Amino acid sequence: MAHRHFKAYEQIGLAFGIGLMTLAPLGSCASARAADIQPILQVQGALEEGDNVLDEDKSLYDVHNFQGRAGQSVTISVDSTDFDTYVLIADDNGKVLEENDDLSEDNSNSRLTLTLPRDGTYHIIVNGYESKDRGRYNLTVN
Repeated sequence: MAHRHFKAYEQIGLAFGIGLMTLAPLGSCASARAADIQPILQVQGALEEGDNVLDEDKSLYDVHNFQGRAGQSVTISVDSTDFDTYVLIADDNGKVLEENDDLSEDNSNSRLTLTLPRDGTYHIIVNGYESKDRGRYNLTVN
């Protein structure tokens, strides 16, 4: 299966603001010491029946939003022992900025690091690589 690069992302992009979960940052990192830094976003989620479905391959996906600043470096991690994770981040215009399937040949979790181009809302899409993928996952944005 080729990388999705979410051709069906238009389907997701058109849905922004309709039934999507917006989560506020857990804390400001500006004055925190490295050991005290709180994640920007931390979610224990699940891909399960009743979730959003991509028309392209009938796979399930969840959308999680956060507010970012221009020049802010973020690392997005999705870990699961239940399924092969797939993650992407898009800006509020629906432009896909980065995506990741596997950390390595031996690790099917997903992680990406990028510098945000501007202030605004960013959308993280958590998906399974296969349409049959279901189960629990942990999403962390630092």
